[in-house]
Amino acid sequence: MAKEYLEREVSLSLNEYDNVWSLKIPDSPHNRSIARPFDFLVIVEGKPIAIECKQTSSLTSFPLDNIRPHQVQSLLFFEKTGGTSYLFVNFRTKGKSSRVFAVSMQQLVQWYFFESRKSIPFTFFNEETIELPRKKFEKGVYGWDFSGMLPEARLKRKGEMQLTLGREQV
Repeated sequence: MAKEYLEREVSLSLNEYDNVWSLKIPDSPHNRSIARPFDFLVIVEGKPIAIECKQTSSLTSFPLDNIRPHQVQSLLFFEKTGGTSYLFVNFRTKGKSSRVFAVSMQQLVQWYFFESRKSIPFTFFNEETIELPRKKFEKGVYGWDFSGMLPEARLKRKGEMQLTLGREQV
């Protein structure tokens, strides 16, 4: 699945910050009818953030039917309980550069519920959302720079020791 590229890159990128805890919420391996609420739960300096990742090969717009109603409801509920929610949209085409934009919940609600369009034009992303710059981290890992949307996040310093328990870092 194309969406998995973005999810993998987001996961690798989040691991490059020392004060960011993240959990990728897996799909149910035994029951596909159980839908996950969003892709990532992230904690930065005690602040909870929900992230849903979507990808499109279109260079002109993002189709709103790529977002399932339960995902919008889950992100809305997360915000109502005191968290912050984002929709990451990746415009990725073969042989072209890849760009990721962070859409706030307020922006998503406006387009999803109140606009009469079936898609969000690329110009909106380019002019009104936070673009996550492409970044090469240590060890040659490519990902996305979250500093524009998570100013509290601190990159790990070279040579910093990490205690690893299982798959989680402490």
